Amino acid sequence: MTEPTSHIAPTRDSHADGRRWRLQLSLIFSAAFLVALLLFAQHIANSRLGRTIDAHLGQLADPASWTP
Repeated sequence: MTEPTSHIAPTRDSHADGRRWRLQLSLIFSAAFLVALLLFAQHIANSRLGRTIDAHLGQLADPASWTP
């Protein structure tokens, strides 16, 4: 019984709550951003700009259009 002992109870990690809160906040904002992005993509698909983008991407997808 000559070894040094400590009777101090280990403290709770005070930073764990902050990390958990930041993780939850990050997940919430990420989900909101993805929903907004999907709604925007759905809205733009039926617009004039969406049809123009679709036409240009369709032209780029055709390998015959790559050669002059």
